[in-house]
Amino acid sequence: PRGASPAGCPRRRRSTTLLAMTHLDPLDGIPLAVFEGRRAAVLRALGHGVMVLPAAPLLYRSRDTEVPYRPDSELYYVTGATEPGTVAVLVGGSEPRLILFVRDRDAEAELWSGARLGPDGVSERLGASETYPLTELDLRLPGLLRAGDRIHVRLGRHPALDRAVLEALAQARARGPRKGVGPRGVVDPGEILDELRLVKDALEIARLRAAAALSVE
Repeated sequence: PRGASPAGCPRRRRSTTLLAMTHLDPLDGIPLAVFEGRRAAVLRALGHGVMVLPAAPLLYRSRDTEVPYRPDSELYYVTGATEPGTVAVLVGGSEPRLILFVRDRDAEAELWSGARLGPDGVSERLGASETYPLTELDLRLPGLLRAGDRIHVRLGRHPALDRAVLEALAQARARGPRKGVGPRGVVDPGEILDELRLVKDALEIARLRAAAALSVE
C-alpha cells in the first residue's frame, strides 16, 4: 500500500505540522495583505539593516519520532511561513524586499512529513520578492548580509547562519575603513518585532477572543 514501510522496518510516525493541518494554506485563513502590512512596518523600522528569521528546529522524542511541530512565532508573524527549514531575509534600504529560502519538493519525504510548497509555491502564496531552495542559502546569504549596516538576528539557533553573520562582520571590519560599507553590529530582532507584535490588529483580537471562549468551555 502507498506509504507502507518496507518489510522488517518499523513504520515511522508521520509528523504533524501546521502546514499539513491547513491543507497547504500556510496563512491559516489570514489574508496575505495582513502579512504584507506587517512586513512593510518591519522594513521601515529596519532602515538600511537586514533581518534574518529562521524556522524553529525539528525536535524528536526518540531517534525517528518527531515532536508535533510548532512554527516560529516571529517568522510566522512577518511572513506567514510555517514549514521547517525556512529562512526569511528582510533587506531594508532603498529597495526593501523579502527573500525566502525553503525546502525543495521531495515526493518521498512528503509521504512522511507532509506536503511542501517548494520555492514556486511559496512565492505564489506568501508574496516574497524572491524565493530560493534552502540549498542555496550558504551561497546567497553572505551577499545579502553585506548589504546592511546592522544584522538583526538571534545567534545560537542556526549554525550556518551564525557562520555567515560572523564572516560578514569580519569582512566589514576589514573593509569598512576603506569603503565604509557592510554591517557593523548584530541586533536582536526583538528590538523591532516585540513592539510591533504587542499591538494586536482586529483579526488577532478576534482569534484571541475565540480561543478564550473555547478555553472557558
